[in-house]
Amino acid sequence: MKTRQAKVSVETMKEVQNDKTLRTKGDKDRRLREKKQNNTKKFLDERKIAQIKQMKETEKLKARHEKEAEALNKDIQSVSLNYFQLHTRMYQ
Repeated sequence: MKTRQAKVSVETMKEVQNDKTLRTKGDKDRRLREKKQNNTKKFLDERKIAQIKQMKETEKLKARHEKEAEALNKDIQSVSLNYFQLHTRMYQ
């Protein structure tokens, strides 16, 4: 994501420098500043969305992990109980 954003920034700068409709350095600087602000807003939004997606995925994984841990604990308890019952029967 960062490399793509850096590439967009460089392309924006080149685009403004090669724009023939902008005559003065002030016009080019103003246009470059505008485009950078737009890119910055877009980049922040992309990162925010990516962070939200990552948080959702993390929550899903945590819930899945908890379910699997509970199932594992139940299986362990069941096996332990069966083992205990088997040994109690053998020695009676």
